Amino acid sequence: MLYSAPTNTFETRALCPGDSTWVFGAYVDTPGMFEQTFSNTNGCDSTHTIEITEAFLIERNDTLPLCPGDSVRVFDQWVQVPGTMQQIFPGSPGCDTLYTVVVRGIMAPAIAPVIQQPGAQQTTGSISVPAGTGALYSLDPSNFGGQTLFDNLPAGQYVLYQQFENCVQELPFEIERFSETTKNELYAPNALLPDSGNGNDAFTLYAPADRVNELVYLRIYDRWGELVFEREHFAAGDGTKGWNGYVGNQPASPGVYIWQAMVEWQNGEQEVKKGDLTVLR
Repeated sequence: MLYSAPTNTFETRALCPGDSTWVFGAYVDTPGMFEQTFSNTNGCDSTHTIEITEAFLIERNDTLPLCPGDSVRVFDQWVQVPGTMQQIFPGSPGCDTLYTVVVRGIMAPAIAPVIQQPGAQQTTGSISVPAGTGALYSLDPSNFGGQTLFDNLPAGQYVLYQQFENCVQELPFEIERFSETTKNELYAPNALLPDSGNGNDAFTLYAPADRVNELVYLRIYDRWGELVFEREHFAAGDGTKGWNGYVGNQPASPGVYIWQAMVEWQNGEQEVKKGDLTVLR
């Protein structure tokens, strides 16, 4: 009697990292060649070969920019600081996928404006920023360009927009209306850029010397009403006696602060003034 020749069979399986597969009655977790011989009822043998190959974890990478003061969503959570985050997603079928997301912090240059208020010779104001920072500027949130001087601004409220690597920051400012009495009044800057060295790195009040005897006191409060600076009895316009943007020995956090001052006028009368101030970094 003639019987069919034995049939040898071959199989290949891919083994994902950290996984195992059932081979001839046992779990195998390493690559290799495995054989087993089987006999049929006619006494003819056949061989089945299984080759276990190493499969690799699927990797995906992405980079997300993080603008100053902003946050980005990574793996269903909001992230506010730069760093690298990873998460493994199960494969079905196939090996798992390792996602790596790098959150890259954008180091935008600080907005360092110089605001020129109207005067007797120039009835409009202007705002300028340093050139060469790589940033683009605009007075509206869309038409950005390399312009660093915005002049001929009538009195009113404005916003200076800075764009750097698709990050947009805003700085509100005001061009005041000039009148003959304006030159006899106090002037309080509305922005402070500590350590900038451009004239906006200390906050105090300004007034003609023939109008004000002294500032009886100048106090600065944070948004929670905590006193962060106080000085008494000094001349208006003396930036060395004003607030330098530090709380103790630490830089004050960017944001809005409240100032309050008592002014002693030339005639001896005292008047309390107050307003707000934006600290920039």
